[in-house]
Amino acid sequence: MVNNAGAVPSGSLFDVDEARWRSGWDLKVFGYINMCRTFYPLMVGRGGGTIVNIAGIGAIVKSPAAICIAAGTAAIIVMSQTLGSGSHRDNIREVAVNPGPVATERLKAAASVQDTQKFNAAALLPWARPASVEEIGATVAFLASPMSSYTSGSVVTVDGGLSASAPGL
Repeated sequence: MVNNAGAVPSGSLFDVDEARWRSGWDLKVFGYINMCRTFYPLMVGRGGGTIVNIAGIGAIVKSPAAICIAAGTAAIIVMSQTLGSGSHRDNIREVAVNPGPVATERLKAAASVQDTQKFNAAALLPWARPASVEEIGATVAFLASPMSSYTSGSVVTVDGGLSASAPGL
């Protein structure tokens, strides 16, 4: 099972009101929790399986302008690690993938707004581009496959080195 949902709102602690915060988390964080609660027992019944949660680099590359995203992503990462730390007893693997910016319609819409403000986000990214959907899909396919049969409780970051190159203090 692959959990990949949500458009958690960006903004500061004071920009994201409670209704928007809860709505974003209901879809992404609680959506993932509820999918795991529903499908984990079914996987146990059929002898095993794999759960891949798409998180994001928001919990790694933090920004006060994305607090709701960072906190939600952190929750998904910790849930994946915690569930994955003992799921081997049920022959289930649980992993998370942290994509950086990905060339989706949502990113393209955000980039067009930034372009009107004379800001070129691609120039700040490794290889001067976001990841392709196919690159993230290939990572998910590998993690879900038998080729990654000893991977559980792990988080794989696919961001071209963006989080590793974040400026230090």
